[in-house]
Amino acid sequence: MTANNLTCLPQLLQGYFNYFRKNPQIVAAITNAGVEGLVLKAQTEDLSACFEYFLKCGQQPSPYAVSYYSGAVFAVLILWNQQNYEKPVAEIVARLARIIGKELNEFKLIG
Repeated sequence: MTANNLTCLPQLLQGYFNYFRKNPQIVAAITNAGVEGLVLKAQTEDLSACFEYFLKCGQQPSPYAVSYYSGAVFAVLILWNQQNYEKPVAEIVARLARIIGKELNEFKLIG
């Protein structure tokens, strides 16, 4: 990821979902403990910091946009876990990258 070029978004999502697919006990621990909100808050803060770091020269997504992206990714992760990881990672990544990428393109943050 570089300033004004988020072409590695699919790779980032791929790494995220592959990690949790290989470590399903982490998602189970999160949901069993009922701490989804805390984890989502931490993930959103990390994503915001990521945008700040990589997009120093460009317009930053609003806190609402960052929350939207983070929430979408996290909700899909939880659903995917609940459905026993039935969908292939590539399918999940392609859809999320397309949706989030389109949104970021409208902010003129990519492409």
